[in-house]
Amino acid sequence: MSRSQGLLDEPLVHRSFFCLGMSHSVWYTLLSACATVISYGPMNSPQNIVIRTECFNIYYPCPEKYRSRQNMVRQSILLRLSRIFPDVSLIAPPSSAKVRHLMIKTKYINDMTMTTTSLAFPSAITTTTSSSIWSQILPTLLLPLPSKKMTSKITTPTTITAATPSATTTIATPKIIHMEIMPFTSSVTLKELNSSSPATTTGKQFTPKKEKFPKIRNPCLNGEPMKNVNGMITRCSPNVKSNGGCPNNSWCHVGITYKLTVCCPMLETENRCEQPMMTGTGVGAETRWYFNKEIKSCLQFIYKGLRGNANNFITKSECMETCASGHEKELNPCKYGEPAKGFDQKPLICGLPNSMTCPKGFFCHIGASWAETACCERSGLADPCSLPMDEGEGNMQLQRYYYDNNCKQCEQFIYRGMKGNENSFSTYEECRQTCMRWDLVCEISPKVFEHRSCSANRRECGDKQWCHIGTSIYSSLCCAGASTNPCELPVAQGEGNETITRWFADPKDQSCTRECKIFTYKGLKGNQNNFLTKEDCEQQCKRKCEDPCANGQMLLTPRHTPFFCSLTNNCPRNYWCHVGAQMNTTVCCPESGINVCELPMIEGTGNNSLLRWYFDQTSHKCLTFHYRGKEGNQNSFLTEDDCKKACSAYENPCGNGEPILINNKPKICSPEKRCPQTHYCHIGADETENYCCRKNGNPCDQSMNPGEGQSLLLRYYYDKDSHRCYEFVYHGLRGNANNFLSEEDCEATCPVVPNPCAYGRPLKNAQNEPIICGGSEGCPDNYYCHIGSSPETTNCCPGSNETCKLPLKVGKGTEQLRRWYYDREQQMCHQFIYRGLYGNANNFITRETCQQNCEGWNFIMSNFFPS
Repeated sequence: MSRSQGLLDEPLVHRSFFCLGMSHSVWYTLLSACATVISYGPMNSPQNIVIRTECFNIYYPCPEKYRSRQNMVRQSILLRLSRIFPDVSLIAPPSSAKVRHLMIKTKYINDMTMTTTSLAFPSAITTTTSSSIWSQILPTLLLPLPSKKMTSKITTPTTITAATPSATTTIATPKIIHMEIMPFTSSVTLKELNSSSPATTTGKQFTPKKEKFPKIRNPCLNGEPMKNVNGMITRCSPNVKSNGGCPNNSWCHVGITYKLTVCCPMLETENRCEQPMMTGTGVGAETRWYFNKEIKSCLQFIYKGLRGNANNFITKSECMETCASGHEKELNPCKYGEPAKGFDQKPLICGLPNSMTCPKGFFCHIGASWAETACCERSGLADPCSLPMDEGEGNMQLQRYYYDNNCKQCEQFIYRGMKGNENSFSTYEECRQTCMRWDLVCEISPKVFEHRSCSANRRECGDKQWCHIGTSIYSSLCCAGASTNPCELPVAQGEGNETITRWFADPKDQSCTRECKIFTYKGLKGNQNNFLTKEDCEQQCKRKCEDPCANGQMLLTPRHTPFFCSLTNNCPRNYWCHVGAQMNTTVCCPESGINVCELPMIEGTGNNSLLRWYFDQTSHKCLTFHYRGKEGNQNSFLTEDDCKKACSAYENPCGNGEPILINNKPKICSPEKRCPQTHYCHIGADETENYCCRKNGNPCDQSMNPGEGQSLLLRYYYDKDSHRCYEFVYHGLRGNANNFLSEEDCEATCPVVPNPCAYGRPLKNAQNEPIICGGSEGCPDNYYCHIGSSPETTNCCPGSNETCKLPLKVGKGTEQLRRWYYDREQQMCHQFIYRGLYGNANNFITRETCQQNCEGWNFIMSNFFPS
């Protein structure tokens, strides 16, 4: 329970303004208070007791035997009292001996004293001269128990004589001389009688210990808390009907604690209901009610606990009862009948957070104030949005919205405050959410006269409509634009803030074992591919499996589903993997028993056009065709390589005859894997064309053959006329053996004129032939004329023009050519034998030529460029 419910959630407080001392009398005071509370208190009242004295305070719960179900305890207490007082017509009492035993056993009295008397139950006892028995029975209940360990400070008994209508009783009691009992929910005050009291006392006089109360902060807005004749602060309670028990010139300030619940002064001319709302001061946060005189209704506010005014009530009902003067009861804002009422026959409160919603057949009428806000009867039509605009009655001018059925829009109007219908909304958004929900929920809204709600069975919707199942009845509506095949619609997460688990059929998955998938739906503007459960989805959207095999039935699993095959999931023996257009037609079909490469090409059946390869026995090639998707045979391959691997298909690159075959496949060769002497290795565009082809004579005697095909391969051939190797472009197929990968290979195979240059190759002319130098034909810069043994080796070779600086180089070869060279150190020309190839420019045919070129050069260098 919250603090806003006032003191009902605080312990019922009994105040004993006398100094008891630490004896067993304290505990009997507790027992008597508990007995009082449980006997005459309201049902389910708190069962905690606070005993306050001038010496100390005690906060203690009632003993365990009182903290059971209260009505049971109450009956138990009344039963015990009736047994003590047999004259009271409550329950038939047993004998006085049993009563005495019971009271001693339960520790209400000791064994010294036992009295009986008649019992009356007054509503209030204020003096000892009243006819109440409580001034007699409570002191009896307060008798100390005999104890050897504890000695009460109240040791001298006194005698209280009280006159009652039926008997006069003398009771031995401690010195508790007088007790005042306010009505049950108020306080109980025990105090010492003075000499003028009707009771007489004997024995030692009891003097209370003089101690002051701790100073309490003043909670009153004006003045000090009210005090009684003894100067004690007057306490009060909101449960007391008459001003909380306070005098007429004050009001009951209910604080956040018992100490702050006091009677505060208030002028008689002040009207508490006309005072402004005051939150007060302090650190409290109490929910309270105040009366707003402008709207003639009570509203909530937060009270801080101190220095508020009298316009401060614990409950709305207390506030209305005090200030509304019956206005709330008389006001009926409803157009039909009376407002709905609760079990207490009070109008139900609606429109507040956490307030009760209106019962079936009622709607929450929101007026100008809480007084005009009530649960009113509906007009009887199921759809409030079809009602006409009703401005109502009254003097108010409230801005409201209604749904215009003709314009299909929410429009603004002025509401007078009462007697309107359900087609009245506080905000545009509320109107839109209620009456334009088809526009919010559906991607395509139906016509207004076709507006229908629907449920999960989806049978309420008309033709060309479908049932959108939302999170509530509000969003479960028939939408227009039904699809003939919702399973082919794409998944639509929709719009909104919801996170709803739904299922859809993936239109991209065309397999016959397609399973529905889960997705999160946002709540609005989805499509028909939206199912509450996986079972609902697959019942409507699961595909049937078809058999694509031409020969026999496809292989099934133990669960009677197709055995789907793939590159990693091979078919068992005697089956082959039929690859269809989709996964559901990619299954294991029975083999025909015929070699796959001997089977004819079959296009199959169906509406597909799949590019495939088959083996042609005539051409020994793998050729393309278009497969229709079903009822084909094994002579159907996804790629050309697959076809060639399975059926030894090959392209014959040889210009003469067939290549060497091993196991019906061409023998693969390379420069490292040579062919027999009768064959040469045909090197094609890739290694699949590197086959051993038959020779057709000496390759060096064959002419250059560019071949056939689309390739452009740089190769070399031997020209037997010039005895040299030259470049050419080979097209990849049907060539001959005069076909070399490099010039070196060509020169190593055929008798060519060797390259005489030590570095690089001889300079060539426009016809790609080496230039023969000497005579009138000279060499350009950076070349020199190599003089060989023949014109074929007399070419322009790369080299330095500083001939005379070069060292002697006899070269290589088998020739024995007499030559001259210049010795730079001796500065003269010497003779040497040149082998014919790979020399340098310091190579002269005669001594005179050497001297002409180098001795003059030496004279110039020594005279013009001395070292």
